[in-house]
Amino acid sequence: MRTAVAETQLKEKHFLKNEQDLQDLQPKANSSTKFTTQGHTSSTRFATQGLTYSTRFTIQGHTSSTRFTTQGHTSSTRFTTQDHTSSTRFTTQGHTSSTRFTTQGHTSNTRFATQGHTSSTRFATQGLRVI
Repeated sequence: MRTAVAETQLKEKHFLKNEQDLQDLQPKANSSTKFTTQGHTSSTRFATQGLTYSTRFTIQGHTSSTRFTTQGHTSSTRFTTQDHTSSTRFTTQGHTSSTRFTTQGHTSNTRFATQGHTSSTRFATQGLRVI
């Protein structure tokens, strides 16, 4: 009877050691957050797809200090899209600008400038400089 018990205990000991070895082989999670998946290191909640950042609800590889930015943005503003680096709101298509509502790669200190204009006036279009 003692032999059977000893064998069982020995098997359990080996089983537990094998389980520990398997756990040691598993990749370790390094995260201080809740609900992170797929090997993330993040200080935020609901981070997915390998993100490292300090904001909430950003998705798809963002590094940002703002909320609700998407698609690889680095920005200090809200609601910017498509790889913008900007200190303004609602800029689109890769702009670096200190103004609002500029489009198509403009660097301008005016509002509503379009098509590559640099102007100090409003509603300038098609390469015009109006004072």
